[in-house]
Amino acid sequence: ILQPLELWAFDRLLTLRPLESPDSRFLIVTIDEADLQAQDPNLRRGSLSDEALNRLIDRLESHQPRAIGIDIYRDFATQSQYPKLIAQLKHNKRLVAICKSSDAQSDPTGVSPPPEIPPSRIGFSDFLEDNDGVLRRQLLFSEPDPASPCTTPYAFSVRLAFRYLEAKGISPQFTPQGNLQLGKVIFDRLRSRTGGYQGIDAAGNQIVINYRSLPSLEAIAPQVSLMQLLNGKVRQESIKDRIILIGVTANSNSDFWATPYGMGTSEKVPGVFVQAHMTSQILSAVLDGRSLIWTWNWVGESLWIGTWTLVGFLCVGWVRSPLQRGAI
Repeated sequence: ILQPLELWAFDRLLTLRPLESPDSRFLIVTIDEADLQAQDPNLRRGSLSDEALNRLIDRLESHQPRAIGIDIYRDFATQSQYPKLIAQLKHNKRLVAICKSSDAQSDPTGVSPPPEIPPSRIGFSDFLEDNDGVLRRQLLFSEPDPASPCTTPYAFSVRLAFRYLEAKGISPQFTPQGNLQLGKVIFDRLRSRTGGYQGIDAAGNQIVINYRSLPSLEAIAPQVSLMQLLNGKVRQESIKDRIILIGVTANSNSDFWATPYGMGTSEKVPGVFVQAHMTSQILSAVLDGRSLIWTWNWVGESLWIGTWTLVGFLCVGWVRSPLQRGAI
């Protein structure tokens, strides 16, 4: 009964936090309406043509990024006239792409990954909406459905974080409880009854998203448009050793999501920025000591509630009203 009220209070508390700085480990390449129109319509399949992707990867690779995350579905083979792009997709360890798991309720078909990219560089793009449509939880990994076209066990954000941390000598481990551990940080998974959540589907390994506190969630990192990058208007130092996230921000795209910072149409955030916050949360916890959102177990919560119940009882017993004192 109280879960919607507790989640509302949680959202309000998130918005009241002090502002943080953007995450300088990222550069976000946006594809807006102008970028869509600038591509040859006879070559473009989906949001990004093979020709544009070939040029984009070539431009990025020359500046040595740490990872390149393609947050765009490519469930089709690359055209044979782009052998260099095919080779990049097959062999470039910096590249990470997405697929989407099938879901009996919302998406019974799912979306396949790019056929050229090996499974070790594929992450699922699935988001977890609460009943009110707000994204508060992040799925780190889960047991894949063998019948789904997307059988990767790890989320896109987790794959990107693994790639970044690999260069620092940090590899994933797992606790006896099945929680992900990176360095000294353990990502304790949510249970069906944790904190304000009472009865959620806690399948897989989920955590609460600790969005970076910013004037706008889209201010998570510097941004450049697709055409700016292809036209050589981005400096090398903006790319070198960074995680490059490529995603669609055009209004014609359906990849917009409600967050604790707003549910209205104008307040929803493109998915590529949500992916940036999810990846940033992992890296910031491991490398910067930024806190994860955690809760007490049921014993601690029971003691807390019991203590304040006792305090209230004692106050009622000790502090009598003026009317009671007059009657005596």
